[in-house]
Amino acid sequence: MKGKHHSKLLKDICDFLGSDLDSPPCSSIKEHLEKCKNCEIYVDKLKKTVALYRKLSMDTKVPDRVNRELFAKIYFSKDKDKDREK
Repeated sequence: MKGKHHSKLLKDICDFLGSDLDSPPCSSIKEHLEKCKNCEIYVDKLKKTVALYRKLSMDTKVPDRVNRELFAKIYFSKDKDKDREK
């Protein structure tokens, strides 16, 4: 994650944590994301998922099954196949 996109995402994460960009938690996150491709991918997918949900109209009801499957994927749940049966 490089450039403006990376800086915005890091700021958003730090704002969520209630910290400034130079705080130890934010510095640690930044350092880790620069070195860990898997976490970089995970954070990118999470950001895209949040953006997608925000685009949905407030009147749109996402089916419970879709919510379960989405969150199972986000959290890499081993129970995702079990959730599909419901």
